[in-house]
Amino acid sequence: MRRAFFCVILLGLIFFSFNVALAKVPIQPQPPTYPTEYPIKEVDDLFLTKEPWVEVNSDGTALVHWSTEVPTPGGRVYYGVYLPDQELDYPRFRKVALEEVTEFTKDHVAKINIKTFEKPKYNAARFVEKGEGVIAYRVEVFDPVKCTTRAYDRRFRFKKVGDTYIKALTITEGPFVDQVTTNSAIISWETDAPSLGCLVVNGEVYIDSENTIRHEVKVEGLNPGTVYEYTVLSYDASTDDLVTSRKYHLKTVPENAEVFKFAFLSDSREGVGGGERNYKGVNHRILTELFTDVFRKGADFIVFAGDLINGYTSNLRDFQMQLEAWKQTVEPIGHYIPIYEAMGNHDAALMLVYDDGTEHGVEFDKIGDESAEEVFRKEFVNPENGPEPEGPGLPTYKENVYSFDYGNTHIVVFNTNYWWSSQPEKYGGNLEGHIMNKQMEWIEQDLSAARARGIKHILMFGHEPAFPNGGHVKDAMCYNFGVPEKNNGIDRAYVIEMRDRFWEIVSKYHVLAVCFGDEHNYNRTLIDSKTPVYLDGSPNPNFVNPVWQIISGNAGAPFYAQNKDVPWVNDVQAFSLQCGYALFSIEGDKVFLTAYSHTGQILDECELTAIK
Repeated sequence: MRRAFFCVILLGLIFFSFNVALAKVPIQPQPPTYPTEYPIKEVDDLFLTKEPWVEVNSDGTALVHWSTEVPTPGGRVYYGVYLPDQELDYPRFRKVALEEVTEFTKDHVAKINIKTFEKPKYNAARFVEKGEGVIAYRVEVFDPVKCTTRAYDRRFRFKKVGDTYIKALTITEGPFVDQVTTNSAIISWETDAPSLGCLVVNGEVYIDSENTIRHEVKVEGLNPGTVYEYTVLSYDASTDDLVTSRKYHLKTVPENAEVFKFAFLSDSREGVGGGERNYKGVNHRILTELFTDVFRKGADFIVFAGDLINGYTSNLRDFQMQLEAWKQTVEPIGHYIPIYEAMGNHDAALMLVYDDGTEHGVEFDKIGDESAEEVFRKEFVNPENGPEPEGPGLPTYKENVYSFDYGNTHIVVFNTNYWWSSQPEKYGGNLEGHIMNKQMEWIEQDLSAARARGIKHILMFGHEPAFPNGGHVKDAMCYNFGVPEKNNGIDRAYVIEMRDRFWEIVSKYHVLAVCFGDEHNYNRTLIDSKTPVYLDGSPNPNFVNPVWQIISGNAGAPFYAQNKDVPWVNDVQAFSLQCGYALFSIEGDKVFLTAYSHTGQILDECELTAIK
């Protein structure tokens, strides 16, 4: 098996060499050769060994269990309900249960009382009338290693049969609205046990007959520009139990839509300050505020350009739990509008970490079914029209590189962190911020096809900025301009050549804006044939058409101040360190941008199309 794998890799190496010769790409990374001279170390932030789980007792009490990696003191469980008149399903905690332990332990259990919410004073979710309901709960535990508290949100459903309470099939994730078009949409959700799925849209029934935990159901034949009410159901044949979601709604894309709006933001990994700013790799507090505001401003969809989580973990379960925490945070908005996700450098599942004595060691992306790209594909529901892998046995581009039309506008999502390695020139893999050949070719073909269709506006979304303005001049698409003295003796001039090739393509096809994250701030810069883009202050005359670079990496990650030493500093037209997001408003031939802070302050506003 191992010999066959290395044969595949060897073929991949030959493939790379041939591809490079044809396309004249400055460098294409090579398959990894792992540094066996160094010891392997685990890198993760796994605190719970598995998801919290619940036992429902017949008397209406429930036991919430969790297990920790290290012994911890007793924790607490906050629990409550979802209010029936609440449009956005944020839980309303009302009671607290303390764990009854006197010593540090790895195995934990706390008792909560379901019947509390049947009392007239607390019957807010109408459990008495329904004979069933959903309990939302949060496990809060003190981490003695990092001297901080950690929280984990979950929910479970119960049913009352006579005077007996039983645990029931629960929708644990979603439903999410995905990939809405003029006449179709995909609805996805998960249950805590295998079930048969069913989607009901305005009375029409669509069946997912596969007995599984995860469901994705596509509905077609819808009318453009129409609001549809929908409900999802799941049936567990082993228990004869049927669970039905609340009623939600979605809106299809209007035919030839020319007036709509959408939001762009990035970098929601944990912030500093504790509490909900540090929620399983996610800044839950800021992300909730921003998504709620986006929804209230009437956005039709959201693009999120990477660094959803802390990541950088060699534990695959840790990686998955962090992505699940992100989805839990945005779920109330995802019930109604699509969210399109891109990958960032922190959205990384590490195959191996070798301790070479440096701060982070030598790191490689996982491969095969455990690669960050493959896990990302399984966790989200994005279009699958991206390029083929860069070579045999390499990670997929499906659902992390893709494009779609929304009315008169074409949206492109690309991956600047594909098949990452921390030292690719020495050990193989791909450099952070480096766009490889197949993806670069796909980008150009996709932009050409969009222009051939008569698309009015093109906007692109990735993670690592082409022209960084704060915190990432040392990497992104810059690497200190490739200077060997600032790259541990490695000549990385090829990075600037790759950046130029990329920007020449987006300029050639009149892309209106290329939007990035990575830097934890907001800024807007116009790049054209007169913009100084090299260390000597000279421009690139091949940037024939002006293109906006917009960075909105301010969704909760720790802030980065502005770098005033970059050649294009005088072309930066707006800059802010406040948490926030960018809202694009398409109005026919015009596109307007307004950047908002999480407190509602306007950070920037302009007409982007005024340059055209």
